[in-house]
Amino acid sequence: MQVPWEIAAPSLIFTNDLCSFLAFYHKITYDNYVSTIAIRFAIPPGRDRNKGAKMSPEVTNSQMQTGKGQLNAEHLIAHLPVIIYRLKMKPSQTFEYITDNVLEMTGYSAQDHYDDPKLGAKLIYPDDLPVVHDQISSRSSDPIIVRWTRKDGKLIWTQTFLFYQQDEAGELEYIVGIGIDISERMREEQLLQQGLSVLETATEMEKMGGWEWDIGKQALYWTKDVYAIHEIDLPFEIKLGKEAVERSVACYSPEARETIRTAFEKCCTDGTPYELELPFVTEKGKHLWIRTIGKAIWENGKIIKVIGNFSDITERKQREIFIAKSEKRMRGLFEGMTEGFALHQMLYDENGKACDYRFLLVNPAFERMTGLAAEDLVGKTVLEVLPNTEQSWIERYAKVVETGERTVFEDYSRELGKYYHVVANSNRKKYFTVFVHDVSDMVKAKEQAINAQKAAEESNRIKSAFLASMNHELRTPLNHIIGYSNLLPDAHDMEEVRSFSEVIRKSGEHLLQIFEDMFELTLAEHSMLQVNAREVDCFEHYIQNKTNLEDILRASGKEDVIKLVYNPDLSAYGRKVYLDTTKVNQVLTNLMRNAVKFTPKGSVEFGFDFPDHDTIRYYVSDTGIGINPEKEHSIFEIFSQADDGLTRNYGGVGIGLSICRRMTEVMGGKLSFESTVNQGTTFNLFLPVNQTRLRSSGADFSKHTLVNELAGKKILLAEDDQVSGIVLQRFLERYGATTLRAIDGLEAVELCKANPRIDLVLMDKMMPRMNGSDATREIKEMYPNLPVIAITAGYQVGAPPKPEDLVFDSIVTKPINQDILYREIRRFLSLGAK
Repeated sequence: MQVPWEIAAPSLIFTNDLCSFLAFYHKITYDNYVSTIAIRFAIPPGRDRNKGAKMSPEVTNSQMQTGKGQLNAEHLIAHLPVIIYRLKMKPSQTFEYITDNVLEMTGYSAQDHYDDPKLGAKLIYPDDLPVVHDQISSRSSDPIIVRWTRKDGKLIWTQTFLFYQQDEAGELEYIVGIGIDISERMREEQLLQQGLSVLETATEMEKMGGWEWDIGKQALYWTKDVYAIHEIDLPFEIKLGKEAVERSVACYSPEARETIRTAFEKCCTDGTPYELELPFVTEKGKHLWIRTIGKAIWENGKIIKVIGNFSDITERKQREIFIAKSEKRMRGLFEGMTEGFALHQMLYDENGKACDYRFLLVNPAFERMTGLAAEDLVGKTVLEVLPNTEQSWIERYAKVVETGERTVFEDYSRELGKYYHVVANSNRKKYFTVFVHDVSDMVKAKEQAINAQKAAEESNRIKSAFLASMNHELRTPLNHIIGYSNLLPDAHDMEEVRSFSEVIRKSGEHLLQIFEDMFELTLAEHSMLQVNAREVDCFEHYIQNKTNLEDILRASGKEDVIKLVYNPDLSAYGRKVYLDTTKVNQVLTNLMRNAVKFTPKGSVEFGFDFPDHDTIRYYVSDTGIGINPEKEHSIFEIFSQADDGLTRNYGGVGIGLSICRRMTEVMGGKLSFESTVNQGTTFNLFLPVNQTRLRSSGADFSKHTLVNELAGKKILLAEDDQVSGIVLQRFLERYGATTLRAIDGLEAVELCKANPRIDLVLMDKMMPRMNGSDATREIKEMYPNLPVIAITAGYQVGAPPKPEDLVFDSIVTKPINQDILYREIRRFLSLGAK
């Protein structure tokens, strides 16, 4: 960068002007300060002094900060004959920064300083350690003369400036020092100081102006600099006694007058020295800060004089105030940053490869975003704090340090379990900074949005597949029913009528199965299923389902290509278990149908065993098409099949396994499967066998065999639908029952009053004038023991009964399964009055 003045070399600047230059640099950098500064340069022999370094008075602050007029002060400082360092005091005294010319000044390398926390104390000549300690204790930034011992043992004199930074508790946290080699100057001054005790005293006090109070003469003497600071035009010798002292005291600010007066009087009376920095107003109204020092002169045990130093420290005070404000402002900005910030030092192994990095500084936002405290980070390496940090983080930062190029990336930290947006920079060798922002919520929200979109797309796909499947599954049996119904009038003989009727019956049962599956699914999704467990012989239950499997295979027409294999646990013969056989049978039936459906040829195996004393396992295994691994996660989802494309090789609406899983969960069991594509699938149904929930009463009845088994029984049929009434009436009369017919609930009540010898009532729930529940309630008031079986399409097996249904002795759902209805009629007529 260009600078707005011609300069031969930074080393030509007078060392006494370095501190002024640094203060000037801070002002123009941080406080928008516009001014000029005079800097003295040593002009080499033979060079024209008129062409030496000079700052142009036309150059403004803004020019120094922008464009071609920017002052590269850091570059200038880096080449000055000084050492600048930053010393961290807590928890131990360690160097955090030091200029590169440390080798020339001390003989030690910069790394020596970083690695040895005691080196700072070793450098200082032992006799000068108290001076340094006093300087630090008083927090003084005034220059002190300190001797340093170089690595080669040579002693050098330095003029040292110390600046301090405190933490929030007021404890010393950092010391920034500037050291200037003044060995040559000190050697010259030592020669001058010999025999010049007064000059030595003045140098010791670093006076800008001197004064003397002669107690005997009551006279006050000032040097010309003191007059200049007071802005008083008087002779050098004042003989006005205490009036002169009071005139000087009056120039201090009101709050400081008593302080200076008390200190001066104590020094005069008991010799107590003082050193004060106080606000001051000259007689011409100029506001200053002054530093005044007083010291008693004794003679023969008596104070004869008080001499002192009087200096204008306004510029230093303003600098200190400015630095304090800047530090406070920077600290506020640093701590108030919403982004996490951290300063790191890259570390390398013996081969020069980046292997770790050290935390040097972190802000509160970084602590919040990582959940790590600064006290647990600063001074430690990332692998000490987070030992499982991915190597990719270290490599990425090492590249930034190596190239100096800024990088921006987003990555996941396994150690912290969060996603971070990171901006990394490096403008100094081995060091880099990062700005981090926790974007975990953003990434999760994005992932959730993507998952939600995928779920919505999958839902739409499943619904489309379901609608296509339902369209096929409903229309096919309906087409059979309508088609064969149209063929019935033209049938040639009873055999053809029976054949057409059988097709119509099976198609109707197919439709009924679809509707029952849909209702079961609704119950399962709304957690309305109830467990009705009863004691059952496990072998009898197995034989029942074995027969069911044989019926399924027979109905499929695959008897010639599929072999059935049975494998019961023979050791369990005669064992009783508690199961909800209705639900277990429904699950097994669904599994068996799937096994037969998805097995073009081969075998289907059915068996059971006891993995432990309290668990029974039923399994259905086939050698069919298997399940694609991509579909395994969704096989139990609603409307899902292993093949759910628009063109299917197999029927079904894809809800059977969903119902099976839900029923199994309600019974406290588990449904799992193992499958290999083109080799087959095994479904395992695990159930607890000691369920002691509500057990159903009564025994199972075999299918009716006697045509006139209901002869002599009078049954009241209350049904408002004429077709349904005719079907039920023909069914009852086929077995010899006498029927009475009512078309609504009110008529049913009247028929019961007129016919007290009725044996059983079949009551439709939904009828005009009076519904079935109200009619049954009135009938029960007349004949409490008369059994009433509800006939309804508004009830689902397994669902909890509604309050109005409790009046019925039993419920049979529409469409009527004649075997179930016959079983219920026999049960109540066999048991007699309830």
